[in-house]
Order: sequence, then C-alpha cells, then structure tokens
Amino acid sequence: MKNIIILLITGVAWLYSTQVIAAQHRVNSDMSLQTSIDNAQAGDTLLITPGHYQGNFIVNKALTLRGDALSNQQIILDGNGVKDILRITAPNVTIDNLHLINWGDNLTDQNAAIYVERQASHPIIKNNWLKGRGMGIYLDKSHFGQVLNNKIQGDNTMRSADRGNGIQLVMVNHAQVRGNEVWHTRDGIYIITSNENQLVDNYLHDL
Repeated sequence: MKNIIILLITGVAWLYSTQVIAAQHRVNSDMSLQTSIDNAQAGDTLLITPGHYQGNFIVNKALTLRGDALSNQQIILDGNGVKDILRITAPNVTIDNLHLINWGDNLTDQNAAIYVERQASHPIIKNNWLKGRGMGIYLDKSHFGQVLNNKIQGDNTMRSADRGNGIQLVMVNHAQVRGNEVWHTRDGIYIITSNENQLVDNYLHDL
C-alpha cells in the first residue's frame, strides 16, 4: 500500500513539474522589448502598450506579442531603416495588433517587417499595420502559417522594381492568407514553389 501511495505522489509531482503555466507581461516603451522577449517563457503573452519601440527584435520561443491598445492608439515598432523588425525563429509565435514601420529595404538580404524562418512553423500574424520599403511579411519555408487581416503599405515614391513584395511565401505549404490589404508594394502576394495554401478575400490595389 505504501508503495502505491509513493508512486501516486511521484506521478502527481511529475505531472505538475511538466506543466507550463503561461503568463501575461505588460511591456511599455521605457522597457527593452528584446529583454522582455528574452525573459519570457514559452507560451507567455507580452502585452505591448502604446509607445514607440525602436530596434530589430528576435522572437526565439513560442510567444504572443499583442498590442494592448484601443483603435485610436498606436504601438509602433520602428526598425530604424535596417534589417527586419521582427525575425521569428521559433514555432507557434503570434504577432497581433502592432504597427511596424521603417525596416530595411535591402532586397538582396530579404529585409522584411516580419521574417519567419524555416523552423518557425505555425506562425499567426494578424491585425497588424505595416508601412515600409522592403518586404512586408516573409514566410521562408515556414509551414502552416496564418496571415490574417493585415494592412501592408509600401512606398510609391520608389520605382516598383525597388520595392519589396507585400506578402511573400517561399516553399511554404498549408498556409492561410486571408483578409489582407496590400498597396504600393511591388507584388501584392508573391509565391514561389508553395503548395496547398489558401488565399482568400485579400485586397491588392495600387501596385
């Protein structure tokens, strides 16, 4: 009987130790966004409050970055004209309700506002507003992504050939691209060697 009780206690303790308790953390513009990302645990949500956040950020674990603002407030992530603003290197990342501006425009380096790497499957990118010269949202061999209800504006003062594409899928399978608006980019949605994707109700204009 004692052995059974000990086994039960050990089993409960093991189950408890393996559970991940997700937390929410508020981030304001006086804080380092990258440090907040680094300090968070997989499964956590970062609630980003209105303000101006400058830099280039790497999301290397399963997090939700969500703008915590009303419709008349802005959470601005500013790339200072270089590189990507958000580079996602882990699966199951959600980016929601953010304004991204002024990322790099080096198309050789494939600069993008949001760049999703190969190993970062199942990304959810939704309800964001992007304005810049380089690529908007770039999924690079990342499968099962959702790109939903984003607004992506390029720079029509540039030659069309020098602008980035609004949404780019390279060797991507099983993605859903739905309800996005794209304008003043080179191509609205550009797809290379990708299969079984759904493109529905996207509004591409003034390209």
